Amino acid sequence: MNPWLILGAIIAWGGAYAWGRNDGADLVRAEQSRAERLVLKVREEAQLGAAAEIAKLEIKHVTLTQYLQKETRIEPVYLECRHTPDGLRVLNAALTNRPIPAGDRQLPRDPGRAPE
Repeated sequence: MNPWLILGAIIAWGGAYAWGRNDGADLVRAEQSRAERLVLKVREEAQLGAAAEIAKLEIKHVTLTQYLQKETRIEPVYLECRHTPDGLRVLNAALTNRPIPAGDRQLPRDPGRAPE
């Protein structure tokens, strides 16, 4: 085979490859440009549509009159409620999220039962 023929085929193949790459890049750039133009057009149309709808709004000054309703809330106060000192310690421990203080932890005697 002729080496010049092989060299010519390689150069032709390389040129075709380069031309194809450039052509493909041009197609991609054209597609991106078209997509960008489409995005800008849609954005512009959306802004124009929003502006048209905002322009249709009518401002009305309205005075609202409402009568005051007074509600009385009564909360019970337990003046007669008494706790033992141990009961108060347990309640305070529960309110402050601390452990129950040490002491006599036996159950109270049932008033209905006879003493043992």
